[in-house]
Parts: sequence; structure tokens; C-alpha cells
Amino acid sequence: MADDLMAKLQEVTGKLDALTQSMTQIQCVLKDVLTVDKMNNQVTVQSANYVCKAVGEMLGVSRYMLVSANVQNGVTVTRPEEVRKFNELMGLIWPQSATGFPKVRLGDRGDGGYVLLQDFDSIETVYSLGICDNVSFDVDMVRHAPNVQAIWQYDDSVDKPPVDNPKFRFTRKRINGIADLGKLAPNSLLKIDIEGSEWEFFMSCSDEDLNHFRQISCEFHDFSYFRDEGWTARAKAVLEKLHRTHQSIHLHGNNIVPPVWTGDRFSPSMLEVTMARRTDYAFVPNQESVPGPIDCPCSILFPEVKVELSGTGLKPGPNVLPFSPSQSERFKIDL
Repeated sequence: MADDLMAKLQEVTGKLDALTQSMTQIQCVLKDVLTVDKMNNQVTVQSANYVCKAVGEMLGVSRYMLVSANVQNGVTVTRPEEVRKFNELMGLIWPQSATGFPKVRLGDRGDGGYVLLQDFDSIETVYSLGICDNVSFDVDMVRHAPNVQAIWQYDDSVDKPPVDNPKFRFTRKRINGIADLGKLAPNSLLKIDIEGSEWEFFMSCSDEDLNHFRQISCEFHDFSYFRDEGWTARAKAVLEKLHRTHQSIHLHGNNIVPPVWTGDRFSPSMLEVTMARRTDYAFVPNQESVPGPIDCPCSILFPEVKVELSGTGLKPGPNVLPFSPSQSERFKIDL
């Protein structure tokens, strides 16, 4: 009975995921239309784009409410193997403190902001992969890193950055692997947010490549697929590779997408991770909470989920969606 119920839950949430993906694809088409036709139909197309975005967000909310309701109704199954698999991945990116170096947030207070060690004096080159229409991080890097000579920006979805700066070097290009960056500058900094392609990018990196980066800040996508053996094998290979050369110093769940049920609790589907090169710092375990004091929610749609290696239940931040008994009953699955 429990297995049938879980299968039904996964079937319904899978359909919601597919619909959300369709909305995203339609948005991409509309964005292309806006780029081509900026005069005649801009208002109409832009309005349709906003509608698709709103529908996509509502589908995501529905998915989260569906799972949440069934958790509240006791319609979940704790699977020790799922808990073990997810915790194994988390263990590879669990943050420690770098002795003597505080953390600082650069960029927007929300999506587009990243947390790094406040240690930029030796950084002359920054690689910023994925900028879209937000370069607040790059602007702050210029301010905080006095010796930066160039910020190499790559994105295939925009023609140019929204802000000009003499240190920006923009190329409209999709980054598939480390070779696309050309000859790497030593002791550089890497920021990477390329919408799921980060896994392939890091698969292409050797330890020697990774050791060019003093710090790496990356948004890792698609942890909702952790039950898929192929996805998990690739994710584990990437995170083990990074763990050899770098130590995680910061972890935060991006709540712009709904959290995923990971066997005994909710966990973020997207994770923002900052790593520091092992040869440059001494690391010690810390007691800092996740999310931490300088983290900011990326969205108000879904809760900030407390990330833990053990524990049960949903542990959200202050912006959890209200849930009444009538809502809970509405989304309950009947077999």
C-alpha cells in the first residue's frame, strides 16, 4: 500500500515537473521572439511571457504543496537507501571554515548573489560563466578585488552584459567544457551558473585545471533527480573530483524551485556551493547553520529549507507557504 501510494505521488509530481518544463521552453521561444521583434509585438509577447512564467511558478507551487500535504497526512515513506544516497552527496560539499578568512556576500541580496571568502588581493582574473541580465556579482568583484584585471563573462542567451565596465570581457558563447575557456590564468576565481551544464563542465576538468581556481562558486542544479542512478553516479563523480582539490566553505539552497523529498525530509533541489583551494587554506569544522546569517532567499514562493545530514521533517525559514487543513485535504492523494 505504501509503495503504491509513493508511486502515485511520484507519478503526479513527475507530470507537474513536465508541465513546468514546458512552460520554461515556451518562455525561451518567447524570449527569442522578443529579441527578433522589438517593435511590433513586444507588448503582446512580453505579456504572454509573463503569463507563462506565472503558470510555471504556480505549477511549482502546486508540486510543493502536493508533497507537503501528503507529508502532513503521513503519506510518505522513509527509505533508508534514499537517505544514504542523498547524504553521501551532501557529505562531499558539507562546508567547513577557512581559518582566518571571513565570508562576504557579493551581488544581489537574492538570486544573483554569491558568498565567498574575503580573500581577493591575489586574484587578477575572474571567470563568470552565466550572467543573463544580472552582473551584480561581477560589479561587486571589481569593487572588492583591487587587483582584478579582467572578468571574462560567457553567456549564450544575451548579446551583452546589462552594465558596461572596462574590466568586463564578454563573449556570447555556450560553455560546454573547460577547453572553451582557452588557456587558464593561474590563481583565478570561477563563478559558474549555467543552468545544469555545470555537471558536464566539471566532468571535463582535470585536477590540474581545477587547481587554477583559488575559489569556485557554483550553482548545482537538478538534485531532484537523485533517485536516478545515472544522474547520481555523475554527480558523485563531479563532487568527488572537486572535493580532492577544493573544500566547501559555504552551502545554501536556492529556493527558486521547490524542495525535493529526500527520504526523511525536504532538501533543496538546487544548491549554491562555494569551494576554496585546499593548498591555500587551513580548514576546521564549524557549527554554522545552513542557511547561514548572510544568506538570502532567492524567491518568496518556496521556503528556505534547513540543510542537514540527518533529521526529519520540513524545517523551513520564515517564508513557508501557509497550509490550512482544507488545503492539505485538497491535495491529498486517493488511490
